[in-house]
Amino acid sequence: MARKYRSNQITFKIDGFTPATLPSARLAQYLLDLNALLGSTTNVHFERLGKGSAQIIQWAESAALPAIRQRVVSASIETTKRKPELAEAYGRINKHLVEDNSAGILRIGRDKVLDFPGRHVEVGQIVGPVTQNEYLDGQLVRIGGIDASVPVHLREGEGDSEQFHYCTANVAEARKLAPYLYGQTIRVFGTAHWYRYPDGQWRLELFRVENFQPLEDIPLREAVERLRSVPHGDWDDTISDKINLREGGE
Repeated sequence: MARKYRSNQITFKIDGFTPATLPSARLAQYLLDLNALLGSTTNVHFERLGKGSAQIIQWAESAALPAIRQRVVSASIETTKRKPELAEAYGRINKHLVEDNSAGILRIGRDKVLDFPGRHVEVGQIVGPVTQNEYLDGQLVRIGGIDASVPVHLREGEGDSEQFHYCTANVAEARKLAPYLYGQTIRVFGTAHWYRYPDGQWRLELFRVENFQPLEDIPLREAVERLRSVPHGDWDDTISDKINLREGGE
């Protein structure tokens, strides 16, 4: 009997697991990265795990489906030409598959729209992790979980430049961060784990937050005026002129 697919059904098949063997923590990671790939956190809904090879089955609301399909299809183009946020989400999913000795397929309805080679990628083609001390700036948009490593998500930029940083923190640091949810911009300090993929791009896969500080969200002109108030013999009107031009002044 032919398998039935609804037109708004989104199916991610992982050939290395069955529903009984897929760890719940790994399922959560796949769901998080799939949502980043699909570009929708409110219009895509988890339905169930399919039988046979583990199949993460979700469904999309009809109004959101065309944009989701367009986004996923664009993720299937040559790796070096993908938008950075798509490349990062695709890379994270494929990295999980490599670690799980698996491969994956994403379908929308009956159509296969994206392949994840996973274990078929030569291990030598992926370099990492390379760890170093880093900091990230952004607005805290998610915090919470029941594990010792608490998910902490930051959003940086707006519009086409918007990107998300997927971090973790211990429980003590998460408590300190919680009041800043959807608040002012913060800077988090910690350890970054970088991987280099076959396309030659380095991608941040994990960031462990060790400390943070809130940043003042002030207009650029005010920031410059504060700088100008600091005694310094070399200040001139160049900066002010540039600010005026940027803000549409004469």
